[in-house]
Amino acid sequence: YLGCQIGSSGSRSFLTDKITSVIKEIELILEADLLPWQSLVAIKRFIMPELDFFLRNNPLGVKEAQRFDVQIRNLIKKHLHLPNDLNSHMFYATTTVGGLGLISLEHSSYCNIINHAVRMLNSPDPLVRNIARHQIADVQLKRCIVTDPERVNCAFKDWKMNDKNDLISRNSNGNANHSDISSLWSSLPSILIKSNCQLWEHHGRWIIKIGNDSLDARNMKKVVIRRLRDQHKTACLEEWNNYTSQGRALKFARGCSSGNHWIHSPQGLSAKAWSFGIAARNHTVPTATHTTRHSVRCPFNCIRKDQNNMNILCEETQNHVLGHCDIVKDMVIKRHDEILKHLKKVIEKAGWMVKYNQKLDGVDSPLEPDMCIWKGDHEEVRILELAISMEDSNCHGESTLESRKKKKTEKYQNLMEKIQQAWSPRSKGFMALVIGFSGTVLPKDDLELAKLLKLKPKIATRLIKDCSQLAVQGSYNIWRDFTIKKNNSQRSRNLRNQQRPAQPVPSAASVAAPAAASAAAPAAAPAAAAAPAAPAAAAAPVVSVAPPVPVPSSQSSPSPESWLNSNFQT
Repeated sequence: YLGCQIGSSGSRSFLTDKITSVIKEIELILEADLLPWQSLVAIKRFIMPELDFFLRNNPLGVKEAQRFDVQIRNLIKKHLHLPNDLNSHMFYATTTVGGLGLISLEHSSYCNIINHAVRMLNSPDPLVRNIARHQIADVQLKRCIVTDPERVNCAFKDWKMNDKNDLISRNSNGNANHSDISSLWSSLPSILIKSNCQLWEHHGRWIIKIGNDSLDARNMKKVVIRRLRDQHKTACLEEWNNYTSQGRALKFARGCSSGNHWIHSPQGLSAKAWSFGIAARNHTVPTATHTTRHSVRCPFNCIRKDQNNMNILCEETQNHVLGHCDIVKDMVIKRHDEILKHLKKVIEKAGWMVKYNQKLDGVDSPLEPDMCIWKGDHEEVRILELAISMEDSNCHGESTLESRKKKKTEKYQNLMEKIQQAWSPRSKGFMALVIGFSGTVLPKDDLELAKLLKLKPKIATRLIKDCSQLAVQGSYNIWRDFTIKKNNSQRSRNLRNQQRPAQPVPSAASVAAPAAASAAAPAAAPAAAAAPAAPAAAAAPVVSVAPPVPVPSSQSSPSPESWLNSNFQT
């Protein structure tokens, strides 16, 4: 039927062959000369709907669906250069919070079974409704869920479940009995529990509850699958958020969708920067701390300068490398300045005058704000501060983005008062724009920016999206520069170890001979004074000493201090 095998004969092998061919098509798309987000769009728009149509007419087993889901995820990780330890829930989470928005074959089969059951129970044809009700009655009677044939229309939530969320039955001896043939209605209760759904009968019509939403017969046929998929995306989002490490930045990405726009439709972002941004969003960048956590020995530590210009050993984490490492300090400043230049270009087009990183004339304050914006003869003055912060929570449980914004506001509060006294009392506009290393922004920052500079909401939203993408590209440039300097220092250290002369190791005989001689010297002194002189022919015995064995330079493991010194020398 419409190119799909229907019926029990050969449908299983036909479906398996079809999914195998679809996976080959996915691999061809990923190997094509496309950008990563273009490959994902092609898979979601052309491949997955075709596969979903075949699953509606041929139910797929749970284990088979899970196996094919794992194959698809591994192909995407391999060809798009994503981390191998990336969690699976990100692939199916909604796109507005940074997920990839793919469709799970396992959940798609669940959606089709629930939709098929609901449409049979609420069919306008009385013959179809009676068939469905008699099938439910047959399952209930054979599994001893009910003994009275008049009570066969009880709700699914009243069916007895075991610990594995499957239907059980008891015979007269109290033992489990699974003698009936499994069907749609026997597997439906466990699928409803896995999908967080409920199904019951109300005044002759069956109502389904998906999450917190109840659907009646009027809008049930059209939106059941859509609501089920939305429920699954929300469930994947919650599971992703529960990860201790990979769910850190998700708490901030859920606030504003503008910070996630670069994942699906970036403009000018390189493919390597896109893959790095996905890894940074999930805190899976291969730093020394991350690789050590996965049992990979890495001797590197990082450093930074303290207030006294002294070197301090630091843990090489993602937050340290992308924001606080002195080795790539120039690249950190360059990322900040690139975003400022883009902001200046857009703001000047809106009719404002811009001055950045300069002291304000006529204002008694040593502060140099990132951007001072005004119109006319300083009639309306605005101050805009930019900060690129890590996406984490501080010791008080507060968001680092929010705490950084609060500190910026407190720092420049006195400056705004002096500007009002020196220039214009109408100068009351200040904003601290804080962006995360992977492009996350605080909620309602686009509305605040539009109100501050009197921009259209679309222009302000587009500006926030561009700044988020520039932050991701700048973070990738920082990581690339850091790895280059790190590899150069590694090669220079290995070269010095090869050129260093080997230190001879004394043998056991050569070490024992001086010790024995020094111990025998005090005892032999009185005897030598009393005894006559020995003849010259009687010479002392010669102790043979083995030649020293050099130690290969490769056995000497470099210390973190030597790597730090070599880094600063280079």
